[in-house]
Amino acid sequence: MVEAPRRYGVDICYGTCQIDRCLETIQQWEPGLDGSALYRKIRTEASAPGTKLSTLEHFVREFFGHRFLTPEGLAWTHLLKFHASALSLGIVTQIMYLLSARFDPMVRDFVLAVYWPRVKSGQQLFTASTSLDFLEAAAQEGRPGAAGSDLRLKRNSRGINGICTGFGLWKKQGKQFVATPPVIYPDLTLLLACELHERGFSDKEVVEHRDWGFFGLTREEVLRELKSSRYMNAFLVQASGDIVNISWKKTMVEVAASYD
Repeated sequence: MVEAPRRYGVDICYGTCQIDRCLETIQQWEPGLDGSALYRKIRTEASAPGTKLSTLEHFVREFFGHRFLTPEGLAWTHLLKFHASALSLGIVTQIMYLLSARFDPMVRDFVLAVYWPRVKSGQQLFTASTSLDFLEAAAQEGRPGAAGSDLRLKRNSRGINGICTGFGLWKKQGKQFVATPPVIYPDLTLLLACELHERGFSDKEVVEHRDWGFFGLTREEVLRELKSSRYMNAFLVQASGDIVNISWKKTMVEVAASYD
């Protein structure tokens, strides 16, 4: 059965980045709990007085679950559950940005098709309407969930602007946004390479994976970085033309444990 394409804006109504709340939810999660079980646990043990249960359920099962309880997110959930205290806030923020862009096609398409191409061309200032123009173009292209009322388009546009601000892609300056392109942390580079390998991607696919593009990296830049001696305790990279061979020495779990 082919999975239906993910729709634009599916999680915007539950907030934007929600970094602190996601960290709190990860600490309440236990291995083996899916979104429904985690919601029941929090509802019983940790919901604040006056919490609207429908809002809590939507956040846990959808916003949080989409990012952290899918096959693309679980390894990072384990990492943050058991090793978050050893990681800087900057790395934690980049992990959450990675998972948000992985799941949400609206975020993914904006950063890959609009943000990074413009930043690399030298553009530093973005207007509040940049994301709205992107959404209108996506609607014309027939992207699932991109079309809608003016209210929906404006809500999704505000969501993109908030996500880019919250994850540090730009900062607000008056009525505009000034680009602050994120530089991927070396520790995240190491962890991401290991995670992609352990998800079954070939060495060539690891180097060419779309995830690196969320940080503006090309295949050549990824390859050059992974060849750095700083990673030689975890893997060694050999490449010639289109051929890439990586000798893997450590798992993601072993790398994470070394931070404690």
